[in-house]
Parts: sequence; structure tokens; C-alpha cells
Amino acid sequence: MANRTRARPVSGRKLVATVERLLAAVGAAGATVSVTLVGDRAMRTLNRRHRSIDAPTDVLSFPLHAANAFVRNGSTHPRPSRAPELMLGDVVISLDAARRQAAPPSAGAGTGSRRGRAAPSARG
Repeated sequence: MANRTRARPVSGRKLVATVERLLAAVGAAGATVSVTLVGDRAMRTLNRRHRSIDAPTDVLSFPLHAANAFVRNGSTHPRPSRAPELMLGDVVISLDAARRQAAPPSAGAGTGSRRGRAAPSARG
């Protein structure tokens, strides 16, 4: 985990534990995912570079395996590999966007929520 933001305290221990629980839940316990925390400015740059969208987003994912590399039996675990450690890819999270999404809705705001929305993949 890398926190590339300033003055935004994040518990690395809690984040790692959450990622490990998520990996176990999708049948990928023991796999590795790189998580980088950034601000909106860096996220906008990445989104422009990889998706040609000149605006920040909440999450970008950079999978190391093509979609057809996964076993499709209800598990998301990639087909067996000879690699000693299974690296699934990189996830970049904008802490600015996460804080906005976690904030209570303001008066007069719509009832729609972005929570639970699938994160866009930066690779086609």
C-alpha cells in the first residue's frame, strides 16, 4: 500500500486487512493487489492518461490478467500459474473522492448514491 497524499491519515493496517478480506471473499486469498492512495489531482492525470477522461474519478483498476485468464466457475481466481506469488494488479483510489462519497448527503441533494457502483477498469 502506498499513500501518495499529504495530510490524509489512513490506517494502512486497516486497509490491508480489508483488502485481504475482499480477496478471500472472491476466492483469491493469498493473492496480491497493489493499492495506491492519491488525491484528485493525481487521479485526474491518471484518468486522462489511461481513459482519455479529463476529470478525476474515485477508483481506477489496472488488472495484470486479461478477463479470459480467469476460471469461470463462480470463482474469480486466475488459472493456475507458475509464479510463486499471484499478483492481480493495481488499484488506485482517490481519497478526495472517497471522502466526498462517504460524507452525509447535503440538504436538497438527490437520493441517488454512488456507493456500490463498480469501479471502472483502466484497461479495456
